[in-house]
Amino acid sequence: MEIILVSACLLGYNTKYNGGNNYNPLIEKIREKYDIIPICPEQLGGLKTPRVPSEIKGDEVYSKENKNVTSNFLEGSRKVANIALYNRIKKAITIFDFSNKRFEFKHRKSRWISPPTIFN
Repeated sequence: MEIILVSACLLGYNTKYNGGNNYNPLIEKIREKYDIIPICPEQLGGLKTPRVPSEIKGDEVYSKENKNVTSNFLEGSRKVANIALYNRIKKAITIFDFSNKRFEFKHRKSRWISPPTIFN
C-alpha cells in the first residue's frame, strides 16, 4: 500500500494550536487506501500544544504575542521533507476542504513541502 503523510489533527490527534483537532470521519476512507504517517509540522518545529496562534506578517511568522516563530515553522517543514524523502512519499493531506467536503492532496511535484498553512 502507498504511504502518505497526513496532518495529525485531521486524524483526530489533539495537535491544533488550541489543543483540539480537525478530525473528520471521511479520513477513514483514506485509511482504506493508504498507509498513513501522521505529522504535525508545528510540533516537529518545536512548538508546543496548545500554543498561541500564529500568522504570517510579510515573510515571517509571528505568534499573536508577537514572538517570531518563523524558525519553528521552517524547522518543522524541513523535518516533514526529511520524513517524506526517507519514506519515498509523494503525497500528503494537510487540509480538509469543508465547503467541498473533500481532502486536499498535495503532491511533492507541486511543492507541498512548504511551511504549513497559517489561517489569519
